[in-house]
This record gives sequence, structure tokens and C-alpha cells, in this order.
Amino acid sequence: MNACASQPPTPFVPPTAPEQINPIATEIRLIAPPTAALQSTLLPPSETPTPAPSPTPTCQPNLEFLTDLTYPDGTVVAPGSIVEKQWRVLNSGSCNWNTGYRLRLVDGFSPLGAAPEQALYPALAGSETTLQIIFSAPNEPGLYRSSWQAYDSEGAPFGVPIFIEIIVQ
Repeated sequence: MNACASQPPTPFVPPTAPEQINPIATEIRLIAPPTAALQSTLLPPSETPTPAPSPTPTCQPNLEFLTDLTYPDGTVVAPGSIVEKQWRVLNSGSCNWNTGYRLRLVDGFSPLGAAPEQALYPALAGSETTLQIIFSAPNEPGLYRSSWQAYDSEGAPFGVPIFIEIIVQ
């Protein structure tokens, strides 16, 4: 006789509750402080540090002479007369001219009664503007010329010089 055949079959009984699995307890230990890269990935999105802004590129100032609006070169004026010289210029640089931009006497006869430093009127980059300086003609007859240079807010010269040239008779 067969040993398996002598025992009565065991009836199958389905389980009434799912089998309970015991979770394995794990412990994570931090052995070294996280690097900055790791820390930024561990922070919630609202607390992620923002990177420092990159420096703004510096602009390049420039001045182009376009035309004399008043008193073209070689204009004859009376001794002691008031000369309101105007130049049309282009701010052809990438900087906006602000109140720190100046015109300075750089060559020629005295400033002809004008202050040796003048405000360079504010102008946006790429725009045309009119510059004006009020001069006094000398009392002595002769040829008088003075050159003026633009300077940025850091004190660096830029652009072409502009000038006045008058003949006093």
C-alpha cells in the first residue's frame, strides 16, 4: 500500500484574512553633511535658494556729431555779443546719458564766458538730441575756437569732440 493513499485527503480551506507581513525596520543615518547641491534638492521648491544675479554687462557710451544748428564754423560775430551755440548730436552708444554725463572744455581759447563744464543733457541710447552752450564773444577781433568733449558718469571721455569757431569783427 502506498503511504499517500492510506491517508484521507485534506480539504482546502481558503484563508479568511490576508496574511500579515511584518515590515522590516530600517534606519538611515547621515554620515556627512549634505553638499550644497544635495541640500538644494532636499529643500521644498518654495525654499530653494535663488542663484545670485549675473553682473549686468556695461554699456558703451558714444556721441556722433550731426550738424551745427546755429553759428556754423567761421560765423562772423560782433565783439562782446552773446552766442547761443547749438549742435545736433546722436547718442550712438548703448548707454542712456543721465545727469552724471558732462561736456568739458578740452582745447582752444578760454570757454568764451561759459563754465568749462556743462551738463550733457539726458538722452536715450540711439536718440538724437540738441546740445546748447551760451558763449560771449571776446571784445578783441580774431578767430576763436574751443573744443568740448563728452564724459560719462565715471569721468571717461567718449565720442567725437564738438566745437565752436567764430570770427569776431
